[in-house]
Amino acid sequence: MEDIGIIQAWRRDDPRPVADAKAFWRQLGLPEDVIEERATQLCIVAYLGDTLAGVSTARLAEFAPLKGRFAHMRCAVSPAARRKDVAARIMGHTRTVLEAWAADNPQEKLLGMIAVLQSHELREKQREPIWPIYGIDLTLIGYTPRGEQVRVGWFRHARLD
Repeated sequence: MEDIGIIQAWRRDDPRPVADAKAFWRQLGLPEDVIEERATQLCIVAYLGDTLAGVSTARLAEFAPLKGRFAHMRCAVSPAARRKDVAARIMGHTRTVLEAWAADNPQEKLLGMIAVLQSHELREKQREPIWPIYGIDLTLIGYTPRGEQVRVGWFRHARLD
């Protein structure tokens, strides 16, 4: 397997990962307003060599079914980097970064990470109710009206009201 370089971009002022992520999203055809919004949510940027392989973003918001505030995580991997374990590595690093940040910022009352699985390439992996690999620890909690899996990873410091 090729070596994957991971860069933390969450709440950092580093122009390179932001510029690379914006170029990546433009190649995927995202509208410019979506690109600008996601750039403010950038969490992890992964490289295979010098080529951007994937990114994650997190939007902090309430999640009504669990009556709490969560990081709503997105992960996108370039077509050339798929099936190389990049998505799992990105998600694991994303969880680590967000959990540490949440512990350092208790006023944010962040309980965990939510992911809605939209990739058809994860169909076989979706048969597993818990994903422990790379510390992701995402557990299936339900489905969207469109049939997409909704998974949650509770942060270890989380406490319910």
